[in-house]
Order: sequence, then structure tokens, then C-alpha cells
Amino acid sequence: MGWGFLANPEPPVSKAVVRDPTVYRTQLALFGKTVGVIKRLLIPVLILVAAVSLASGAKRQATILDVTGEVPKALHLTMEDLQKMTHVKLDLKEHDGTTASYEGVPINEVLAAAGFQMAEHMRGKELAEYVLAHAQDDYEVVYGMGETEPSISGRTIIIAWSANDKALGAGVGPLRIVVEGDKKQARCIRMLTKLTVKKP
Repeated sequence: MGWGFLANPEPPVSKAVVRDPTVYRTQLALFGKTVGVIKRLLIPVLILVAAVSLASGAKRQATILDVTGEVPKALHLTMEDLQKMTHVKLDLKEHDGTTASYEGVPINEVLAAAGFQMAEHMRGKELAEYVLAHAQDDYEVVYGMGETEPSISGRTIIIAWSANDKALGAGVGPLRIVVEGDKKQARCIRMLTKLTVKKP
């Protein structure tokens, strides 16, 4: 039996496939056109998504009330922040003789969120402190710290965001202070933007 078939076997010969260069150029041109179409369609969509996201974020983060001054913790509150707090309604007689039902958060709860010890914890020098309310049109009103606490003053002051279940309109809102029991509206400051706590 011979073993010649094992000696120096010839390797298989591969046949190179030669393609027309124009085929590559055509495929490359088609690919470039496809990428161009995708860019033209995708870029406007991405811009729109980014714009919506930014607008939504700005809306969520818009500060409508600052609580500053001699406070343990400064606050920059959004409408969402305020509406997560306790809701209280107070009636206020308007200039035209009608009565509106205002809804908002008690001011003492906002001050408590800024780190103040309210209710039975308020005493001594704390009762000499006061809150300066500032409006968008630079109107200002002062409330004594003890006056903001119902357990001391016997009445409630709220930071309202609606009247008769409707958001406060231009010239009044978005926030207004309503003082329970006041016979005139002079201290029911409109277009409230800031509370500044001060010490004597």
C-alpha cells in the first residue's frame, strides 16, 4: 500500500472575487443619502424633545415664593411645594361687596418649614421677630411673628393661590395673603413674592 497521498498535498486554490469599483461607489452614495435622510428627520425630533423637556423642567422648578432673612433654612418654593402643605379656606369680603372663598396654606406652616419653632414653642425673643411680606409691585406689609401663629393670635393667616376654586389672576396672584378677621384688605397683600423674617 502506498503512502504517496500524504506527501506534500497541494493546498486548495482560492479564487478572488473581483468587483466593479462602481458598485462600491454606488453603495457608498446610497449609504450617504440614507444617513442624510435620517439626520433631517431625527434632528428636529431631538430639538423638539429637548425643548419640551426644558419647558417642563422650568415649569416644575419655577419659584413663586422666597422665604429669607433671619431664618434657620431659606426656602424657594414652587406652587407644587405650597400645595403639598395643609389646605385652609378663608372668606374675604371684596371691594365690590361680594365674599370670596380663598384657599391656601397657613403662613405658620411655611415658617415652620423654614425651621421656626411655632405654636407652644414660641416665646421670649421669638415674639419680637416679624415677617415682612413683599409684593411684585413693591407693596409691603409687616406681621408680628406671634400674629402668624393661630394658637397665640387666635386667627389664621394664609398664603392663598385660589379664590372660589379658581387660580388667582393677574394683578392679584399667583399668591395673596389673606388675614382672618381683618376689617379692611390693606394687609391682604396681593402678588406676594417674598417673606423676609427680621429681628429687632
